Amino acid sequence: MVVLAMIGAVGRRQPFVTVLEPDGRRRLVPISASPFVIGRSSDCHLVLYDMHFPRQQLKIVHVGDRFCLEHTGSMCPVFLNGERIPQEPGTRRELQPNDVVSFGTSVPYELVFTYDDGDVDAA
Repeated sequence: MVVLAMIGAVGRRQPFVTVLEPDGRRRLVPISASPFVIGRSSDCHLVLYDMHFPRQQLKIVHVGDRFCLEHTGSMCPVFLNGERIPQEPGTRRELQPNDVVSFGTSVPYELVFTYDDGDVDAA
């Protein structure tokens, strides 16, 4: 695991995930490690409270000077900007500011990838 706490201090922008909660609230979470694991397990960096989520649903990984979304191969579908990501383990898609990640579950969480202050354009 690579710790990214100093990413802002080395001239790069700080990455964030803005979590759009099912109740409409927003939660800003800095991406502080690579891989940054997202799922329902309490040992994930970002815990999403939904029994339909796998313990480890997906990862955000730092590759060179970019960030990528990586599918863990779980059975729960993952969508990036409305396009389904193949469910094979290790499938990656590069993330751009304001990219929206959604899931094929009954609870409508959305994640928005951002930099710096976490400001998002998505509603």
